Amino acid sequence: MTRPPVPAATPAAATRRPAERVRIKGVALEQRRQARREALLEAATQVFGERGYHAATVREICARAQLTERYFYESFDGLPALFSAAHARLNRRLLEATDQALAAAPPQPLAMARAGLGVFLALLRDDPAFARIFLIEALTVDAAMARQVSAATQDYEQQLLRVARVFFPDAEQRGLDVGYIASGLIGVNVQLATRWVRGGYREPLETVLANALAFYEAMIRQWGRGAPV
Repeated sequence: MTRPPVPAATPAAATRRPAERVRIKGVALEQRRQARREALLEAATQVFGERGYHAATVREICARAQLTERYFYESFDGLPALFSAAHARLNRRLLEATDQALAAAPPQPLAMARAGLGVFLALLRDDPAFARIFLIEALTVDAAMARQVSAATQDYEQQLLRVARVFFPDAEQRGLDVGYIASGLIGVNVQLATRWVRGGYREPLETVLANALAFYEAMIRQWGRGAPV
């Protein structure tokens, strides 16, 4: 008596239920879409950093990302949206690096200021594309981008406020508003950094850092009584 033939092994993908195959295919498609989006953001950062926002084109960015223009419009509806996403990506990078530096710094006001500012200036020096996008180009795009820059500035003010409130708990009793002080110090940081970047990084980082810290040190000595500098 002959035995019936044994069925050939079926590939795992062929044995999956239709709903499962659709789900897996959907995940793969989404992953590829995200990979294309990241490639466009990386290419945009390079182009915006090299040529500026107003000289950049969708075609150039797509060529740099090695993607066709139809994939650009899969994720973005135009250059302003792409610039906004690139700026937000860089902003997250700086916020995370600053948080890490502050957490690792000794619990002293000037040491924490040095750590946070040091990260900011090092990133500007080591990544000129970041510097140009963050400090210069972002102010030239449109009103929506100006609002995004303002919101990003508030993120850094909140970082500075957390430090100031710990070391200067009696500020309000002395007629001071730490919110205004944080805004002023952020302004100092941005103005000094912008001058440094526009000047081609002529001065060493430590020189710029020392000048920025002079404002912090004066503030701490004036109204940070009882807090170690």
